[in-house]
Amino acid sequence: MVSIKQLSAVIAAGLMLCHAPLSAADIVLETKKITAPSKLKADEGAVRLSVRTQSQYTETFFLYFVLLSYDGRDSDKYYRIERGAGVPIAGSNMIDVKANIYKFPAGRYRLVAYTMRCEGVPKAGMQCVASIGGPLPTGHYSAPSPEFEVKNGGFTDAGDYIYEYVGPLEIGEVDQHQDFSKGESQIRWKPLKLPVPSAFSALPVVAEVTSPLEFKSRIKCETRPKGVSLFIPFIC
Repeated sequence: MVSIKQLSAVIAAGLMLCHAPLSAADIVLETKKITAPSKLKADEGAVRLSVRTQSQYTETFFLYFVLLSYDGRDSDKYYRIERGAGVPIAGSNMIDVKANIYKFPAGRYRLVAYTMRCEGVPKAGMQCVASIGGPLPTGHYSAPSPEFEVKNGGFTDAGDYIYEYVGPLEIGEVDQHQDFSKGESQIRWKPLKLPVPSAFSALPVVAEVTSPLEFKSRIKCETRPKGVSLFIPFIC
């Protein structure tokens, strides 16, 4: 029989795994959404991107980009984008494209990590585990990974970042009740099929995202197909 003390130790261990402590030098900054170029400050640019998941979760999903130094190495500055779970029963979800425009300092950025619920930037090899339940989506990418550039007063279309199933089976061949959190899901990328918003149309458009072929998404649609459950992965 497991004692209260042993159970408490297990829960405590789970809680510890939920946190990715930052080093003293790491700086995590929240990016701010903007609706007009007038919100940009000197040496800032507008970045449009979408963050979503292939099936519904109940926790907020966090995506991290790192600012690259002049020699192409990771700096100590990280920028976090989040996608809330929404209220599925009210028709809101985290599956459909939801493109927002954020302001970023000028520079070059790359996708470096993602996590759900955990605090801080997850490092390589870290596993985020809930105090009760299994592992939560967590990962870290060394270069190369999708990169985009931000220029002063420019508009960057950074694309659509999707946490999706990347296992060997086709989605239609996978049991809908299978657990997709066992390392068979990763971030994938695809361009956004949206025109530049009229409010930003006067800004110079910055070059497209540089994304390795292995990051190409298999999802072809922008919204969840009708009749497909929120919790069943799909491709379209």
